[in-house]
Amino acid sequence: MNKFRQTKLGRRISLSFILLISMTFVLILLLTTYNTFRILSREYALRLTQELGNLTDSLDQSVNDLYKINETIQNDARLKESILSWYDHDNEGSASYASDQLSRIRGFSRLMTSLFLYDKDTQLIASFDNIQRSDSFASSLQEAARTFSEGKAYRAFVPIGDSLFYFCSLFENDYRYNACLALDINTNLLFFRVFPNDLKLFSDVHITDGDSWITDVGDPLPEEPSTILASDTFRRGGKTYLVLQHGSKSYPGWSLIGLYDQSLLFRDIMRQLFPLILIFLVTIPAVILISVLIARRITRPIEELSGSMQLVEQGQYPPPLSIRQDDEVGTLVEGYNHMVGALQQLHTNLLEEQNEKRKIEVAELNTRLKLLQSQINPHFIYNTLNTMNYMAQEAGNEELSRLIYSFSSLLRSSISADSDFVPVHTEIDSVKYYLEVQSHRYADIRLDCIYEIEPDTRNLLLPRMILQPLVENSLIHGILPTENGEGTIRIRCSRRNDFLYVHISDNGVGISPEKLEKLRTGELKVSNGYNHIGLNNVRERLEILYQQDCRFTMLSREGEGTALSFRVPVKE
Repeated sequence: MNKFRQTKLGRRISLSFILLISMTFVLILLLTTYNTFRILSREYALRLTQELGNLTDSLDQSVNDLYKINETIQNDARLKESILSWYDHDNEGSASYASDQLSRIRGFSRLMTSLFLYDKDTQLIASFDNIQRSDSFASSLQEAARTFSEGKAYRAFVPIGDSLFYFCSLFENDYRYNACLALDINTNLLFFRVFPNDLKLFSDVHITDGDSWITDVGDPLPEEPSTILASDTFRRGGKTYLVLQHGSKSYPGWSLIGLYDQSLLFRDIMRQLFPLILIFLVTIPAVILISVLIARRITRPIEELSGSMQLVEQGQYPPPLSIRQDDEVGTLVEGYNHMVGALQQLHTNLLEEQNEKRKIEVAELNTRLKLLQSQINPHFIYNTLNTMNYMAQEAGNEELSRLIYSFSSLLRSSISADSDFVPVHTEIDSVKYYLEVQSHRYADIRLDCIYEIEPDTRNLLLPRMILQPLVENSLIHGILPTENGEGTIRIRCSRRNDFLYVHISDNGVGISPEKLEKLRTGELKVSNGYNHIGLNNVRERLEILYQQDCRFTMLSREGEGTALSFRVPVKE
């Protein structure tokens, strides 16, 4: 029998192994796809980098042509001497030579359209310009010349408006600053090598100095250069572009940025991967079909077992399941049938025990009901106190009448079930009733109670009987133990923002530091209050009702008194 079970189970394992092989093939296919994607991406990145590098080399050639003009001027010692003599001594001969040379250089090169000469104090000496310029342009150009001269730079490209200027310094042989030239560059000629009519790979190519765009081939970019360079990709018009950058060697301040349409890369990659994907799509349905057949054969008895277990969970006990397979699943079903039978018997026994227990509980409830019925009705107490009050008034004993009235009102406040919360003024009335009763009990004490209740707090709600235990604590443990039996209790209620603050203080004997610490931690229980409600009970009630919004504090000093305060959220 065991050998037969192993053979049958082994057959299922064999089928599962076929499924595992199929999944392994899928995994290999995915890894192959990933490697192909990575290799092609690397090749495209190399090609794009090479093309952008070639474009950068072309830019460097154009910039070097401009540098040659700069070196021609820098190496002409007579020209520099003439320029210095021109603006230092107003030498007419020097001015004529310098003007002729600069005019010749301007006409010699088509890279520049205009030329402006500034002295070492950035004052305009001469301009060789055929374009009508505005005053704001002249001011911007002079400001750029001043910034360039203050930096003592050798050369720099500066965009001004729609023009691109090349600034170069003129130094004496001893490296003293002489003057500077501002050349208005013909950008079409400067960048003609960089931007051929047909870009091979890139959709757009842009030149930037890091702060602004110098020139573009393609659609201009509205974003700042730093925004484009902060990411490897850029989205525009629903397309994603790869961003590549290459810095200029001749002028390090410039960089070329190329944008490549990423969809073209994906298109070529998918073209390479199409045969593999086709094999994958053909294989997957076959693998799924085999998996479904195998899973169905294995899970059918398990599904029946699961359905039976759900019925048991709902309190039903279905008939035993039939054992269709002579393998591990069949053994599991057999064990389940035994378990359900034992559970059914246990449930029957439990119901019988619960019925017996319910009979006992009903008997106990009847006993408690009889005890409750034997208690005095609270209304009978109120009526009796009212009768006593009437009799005291008839006898002319006003003091006894007030005492009975105060006790009746205090009793009604403590056991009333109308609501768990009462207005502040109702709580204050309960305190007054309590002190009225205690003033007759302790006739030899002289107690003053000061109420500082702000008008906007009178109708705010507090938990019922929350103040009376605190006042009782001040009276019993603070005022009564004093030598002369005198004291003052102060009750203050105020509102700040969304919180109600209550402060109760006395000038009694105070509390020792050790005892105060035990009260704060709850180690010392105080239960001398009305209905055995002490300080800890009040604090626990507040914490249960308001949780973290409650803040209960207790301060005391021996011989000076005690102060209790708490805050609760405003409730109207």
